[in-house]
Amino acid sequence: MNTLGVYPIIFKATDNSGNVSEINFNLNVVNSSGSNNSKTTTTLFSDVVKKYKNENTEIGIDISEWQDYPDFNKLKEAGVEFVFLRVGGTKFKTGEYFLDKSFKYNIENANEKGIPVGVYFYSYAKTRKQALEDAEWIYEQIKDYKVDLGVAFDWENWSFYNDFGLSFYELTDMATSHLSYFRDRGYEALLYSSKSYLEEIWLKHDFPVWMAHYTKDVEPSSYEGEYSYWQACSDGKVNGINGPVDINVRYKN
Repeated sequence: MNTLGVYPIIFKATDNSGNVSEINFNLNVVNSSGSNNSKTTTTLFSDVVKKYKNENTEIGIDISEWQDYPDFNKLKEAGVEFVFLRVGGTKFKTGEYFLDKSFKYNIENANEKGIPVGVYFYSYAKTRKQALEDAEWIYEQIKDYKVDLGVAFDWENWSFYNDFGLSFYELTDMATSHLSYFRDRGYEALLYSSKSYLEEIWLKHDFPVWMAHYTKDVEPSSYEGEYSYWQACSDGKVNGINGPVDINVRYKN
């Protein structure tokens, strides 16, 4: 869909007994920051610090190979208090695992500079078994490093959801199994998702939430559920990284 507007769509989920659940969902198509017809925006890391930093919060970023190889000395000088790193993912067609090309550099430098680290993994899992296999692969990549903030499960295959044949229960159970794997091994475990899908799709669970919601001028999110991290923007600018970066707020209490 390339035409701007709001499109009503339906998510259908069928359980093993053949029961069908449906959720009506509005897909908003808007100008992206990369569009020729849109204005490129920038959110300064220092402005987010001024607005949201207090005794109960920390301000950080999440990065992957798309940010190349950041200068962690400059990141620390800029006041970055934590960082989430993409550990890797799977190739959609083959299911082959790949390590983010900057992961080892990022985690070694973050550990060396004393910047608390969390990791995330973009999953294409369709079953509980696949979600656990993802967890086992991630564990092998992180077990020798310091991962203070734990592991986030990132599942965003919404445009293929009806093709995956998952019920909403099975989706949440899959995430719960994945995250329980890490909690049982002493790691923190987080569910990453956008505000809309947290409100409409995910069922009740007992894991902290990393909530993505980009608001105008980084205004407070209107999400009413509980969350431990807020991914506030994707157009962030911080010294030490060339190009845009996601900026996050951590709520310690």
